[in-house]
Amino acid sequence: MTTVSNTVQNQLDQAHRKPAAAERFLFARAPGPDELHATVDGAIRISTALADLVATVMRQASTTLDHNSSGSILGDLRADVRAMHGCLTTGPLQPAPARDDLGHLVAHPNPEQAMLEDAPAHDAADQQRPARPEPLDDEQALPGIPDTIAADLADVADQHRNAPVLEEDEPWP
Repeated sequence: MTTVSNTVQNQLDQAHRKPAAAERFLFARAPGPDELHATVDGAIRISTALADLVATVMRQASTTLDHNSSGSILGDLRADVRAMHGCLTTGPLQPAPARDDLGHLVAHPNPEQAMLEDAPAHDAADQQRPARPEPLDDEQALPGIPDTIAADLADVADQHRNAPVLEEDEPWP
């Protein structure tokens, strides 16, 4: 058992030295966008690997620890390790957008030109659409219904909010 523990400990010590060396490398000089991208991507992969390691600890703790002699310790260990696993699982989601932005910057060093190149030729979402489209040539306008709808914008806004409608001189409830 001591040999296995030393082996696990040695592996984790080696794993700790690698990010520390990368940190010293980044601190020594100003890194480029490609190095920043590699660093953020590597940190995400390391965090994911740690989450997998902690998940293994969660699975193995129940089989390793005797339920009779360490029942309360096992429960506390499970809760603590589950919390750690949750942090390590959700942690990589935080820097993922930064990694994607850096990857885009690495692929397109001139961001303004890349935005023009990546823009779709016909983006329907950016077009203004009339609230009530005009009838097509083969459609007849409905009799008695005007072509434009007259609505007071304040009335429309009041219909869509949860706050009470107050007069100008009324205090807030």
